[in-house]
This record gives sequence, C-alpha cells and structure tokens, in this order.
Amino acid sequence: MLLKHIQNTYSSATLRKFFIYGIGQLFNVVSPLLIIPHVVSVCGEKGLGKVGVGFSIAFILIVVIDFSSYINGVRDISQNKLEKGTQKEYITTHFYAKFFLFIGLFLVATAVTFLIPYLYTQPLVVGSALFIVFTQAFNPTWVFQGEEDFLSQTVLNSISKLIYLFGVFYFVASTQDYYLVLLFYGLGTLIPSVFYGIKIQQKYSIKIRDFSTKKAIHLIRTDFPFCVSQLFFAFRQYSPILVVDLFLGATIAGQYKIIEQLIMLFRTFFQIVFRFSYSVICSKIKESFVSGFSLWKKINGLSLLFVLFGITLIYVNYEPLFLFFNSNPNFVATCKPLLFALIIPIFIGGNLALEQLIFSLNKNRVYIITTIFITIFGTISLLLFSHFLLLKGVIWSLLTTEMVLITSYLVLVKKALTPSKE
Repeated sequence: MLLKHIQNTYSSATLRKFFIYGIGQLFNVVSPLLIIPHVVSVCGEKGLGKVGVGFSIAFILIVVIDFSSYINGVRDISQNKLEKGTQKEYITTHFYAKFFLFIGLFLVATAVTFLIPYLYTQPLVVGSALFIVFTQAFNPTWVFQGEEDFLSQTVLNSISKLIYLFGVFYFVASTQDYYLVLLFYGLGTLIPSVFYGIKIQQKYSIKIRDFSTKKAIHLIRTDFPFCVSQLFFAFRQYSPILVVDLFLGATIAGQYKIIEQLIMLFRTFFQIVFRFSYSVICSKIKESFVSGFSLWKKINGLSLLFVLFGITLIYVNYEPLFLFFNSNPNFVATCKPLLFALIIPIFIGGNLALEQLIFSLNKNRVYIITTIFITIFGTISLLLFSHFLLLKGVIWSLLTTEMVLITSYLVLVKKALTPSKE
C-alpha cells in the first residue's frame, strides 16, 4: 500500500510541476553558495559587504517595480484561466505600470543619492543596484506563475543564473571588481526576460494599442497602499546589512552577509514553495475553503519539517560550512554564539505560510497595516539592539521581529477564518 501511495504521489501532475519548478529555483539556492566564496577570496569580506549592500538596495527598490504583480497579478491571472482576453489586459496593464514606476523611481533614487552622503560615496554600488531594478521591470516570471507555466519559468531562471555565474567567475578578478557581481546579476535577468517577453507578446497577440496609460495609472493608484506595505516589508527584510555597514563597517557587513545567507537559504526555499503553491491554493480556496485550507496545511507542514532537518544539519556542520565561504578563521572560531540565527527561518516559514493564506482570502488591508507596524517596530529594535549588542544585537532584532509578526498574523488569521469556514 505504501509503494502504491508513493507511486501515485510521484505520478501526480502537481508534483511533476513542482519538480520542474524546483530545478529552476535550485539555481537561486546554489548560485549564492558558489559565488560568495569566490567574492570573499577575490574581494575580501569587505567587498562582500559592499555587494550585500548593493543587493539590499536593489531588492528594496525592486518591490516598487514588482508592485502588486507577484501577488494580485498572479492571483488574477490564475483565477481567469479561461479568459485569455482578461489575462491579456492584466499583463499589459502591469507591464505598463512597471514602466511608469521605474521612471519615477529612477528620478527619486537619483535625487536621494545626491542628498545622502552614505549613498553618494558609493556610486558603483548604487548605480549597479539601479541596473538590477531596471532589469526587473522586464521579468515575466509573475506571468508564468499565474499561468502555472513552470517550465518556462525554470528555463528563464536557469539561463539567468548561468549568465550570472559565468560573469562573476570570469570577470570578477580583483578587489575593485565587486560591483560586477551586481551588474551580471542584472544582465542575467535582462537577457532571458526580453526573449520570453517577446514570446508572451506573440502568445497573447499584444499590440502597442493594448497598453493603456489610463489603466496603468488606475492600477498604480488602486494598489498603491499594497505596494507601500511591500516596500515596508522589503525594508525590514533587507535593511539590516545597511545598518551593519553604516555603523559597524563593511567587513562586519561581510561577516553578517555570510550568516544572512544561511537564513536566506531557507527563506528562499519557503519562497519557492509560496510562489509555486500560491496560484493553486488561490484557485482551491475560491472553489472550496475547506479543500484549499487542507492543501495549504499539507504543503506548508511538509516544508517546515524539511527546513527543520536542514537547520539541524547546518548547525552540526557549521565550521566546514563557514570555511567553505572563505570566512576569516578567527570569525569562524568565535561565531558559534551567533548561530541562534538559525531559529529565524522557522518563524519566516510560518509567517510566509500565513501571508499566503491572508492573500488567498483577499485580506490585503489587514496585511498592509500589520506590515507597516512590524517594519517600524523592527527598525527601532534593529537600531537599539545593534547599538548595544553589535552583530549579536542585529540577529536578536531579526528574531524578535519575526516572533512578534507571527503572533500578529495568528490573531489576524483566526479572525479572518472564523466566519469563513464552510
């Protein structure tokens, strides 16, 4: 019976899709593990710190470009699978909105860079980060997620990371080349995105007249509160390395980046599960809350068990892992007290799972309010903890914020689900 169950599971269409999707996402997990040791060996921990700052700036600003496409856009495409004309309208409106958003963002970011000395003294970092943001405007993976076309997404992502890996290993050859890590990340996104963008244009027969300025501006106005909440979320997620670099220096920022990468390893896994299953859960919940909720519990429960195993494995073998990253031996010898950071991914997984449920139920308003509150709380705690406890304080701040967030989400979800049960 067990053998039959395993065969049925592996022959399911959903698992085949996840396997295809997972191959592409594997590059997201593996590429940092390959690139960080090379960057540290060539550019040092200080260079890695600057790269981390660049990625932090880029990933915060990318939220503005992505706007609501990866949440509302995916949901709308998924829930209108039989309406190609409706899907076409969503696609053109979101892409056109991204164009307007990048123009506005570029002007604001340029002005802010000249006004803030911390940014003005790092033109290569800021310029390379803005290039990554520019390339994200062309990224069509949110369309593939809504269509559940995981093969196209996998091919795009694989090509993107191969370009990135080749560029870094071939061209980053001296201490001054750290900014090329950022440039090749953006270039890796741009090239396959343009190719697949043309394929999407042909599939939906998109013409210039299909792009409506009025609809794009309406989308920006309608989803602006949600975008602000996502910007707060991104700032909370990616700002710690900026604080470490500003107050503790680029070398400590590089050491933090290595610890953060262990956290991001599991965050990336949870995000993979989130993005893969989000459109499916949205459809299921629309059909029947009970069946959709049951699927949600199975997917996220198994994900959490997998991550618990991975955390245990890393904790037991942390020394060879840190040496693999070419960390300073003195740092490796003293970093064990910082490994309580490995608890953070458990809360991240819980929070992402609860966010998925909140989005599926279209409870965006409470999410927006909660995200803004948590970001303010997290920023204040980050500044206070890092001031008194240095790098250990940064980690305590992240852990505390995730714990407060999951408590808030549990209260919100309980209120949202009580009247919704069938």
